[in-house]
Amino acid sequence: MRCVYEVVTRPEADHLIHALDGRELEVSVSAAPLRDGGGRIVGAVLVMRDQTERKRLEREREEARAHEVALCELDQRKDEFLNILGHEIQTPLSSVQGYIQLLIRHFNAERPQRRGKEGEEEEEGAVRLTHDIALARSALANSEASIKRLTRLANDLIDDVQIRDGRLTAVLC
Repeated sequence: MRCVYEVVTRPEADHLIHALDGRELEVSVSAAPLRDGGGRIVGAVLVMRDQTERKRLEREREEARAHEVALCELDQRKDEFLNILGHEIQTPLSSVQGYIQLLIRHFNAERPQRRGKEGEEEEEGAVRLTHDIALARSALANSEASIKRLTRLANDLIDDVQIRDGRLTAVLC
């Protein structure tokens, strides 16, 4: 007796089945009838391949790719934000730093003048003015130091983004 094989389902047809132990399995199924020499079906061949692990790994790989793409986009958006932040901080800091330097020059040029001993009020006014100028000089010096630190931070942020983008090259002398 001669048998002829005939494929009825395409290979790799995916199905979800429940195993006897309760697990869900993803399987690929191939089936073919067994025919005798006269062409009558005398049986069938059914092949199931467990694809559960392979499918799980494919899903994990796709999730990992999606996660990696999302991280790259997030990293790019972070760099753009840092670049904008650096420039947005730098602009007003430059302006404030210029005004502070003008005030420092003005107060350094200002010297309390005594006109003589016409009265204690003039002396108290001169002492008060001297004290006020000293306080202003101290506050301006502290402000200038703070602005210099913020300016360095803004420049560092901008440099960091430019280094990551490959737009900044270091020259060592």
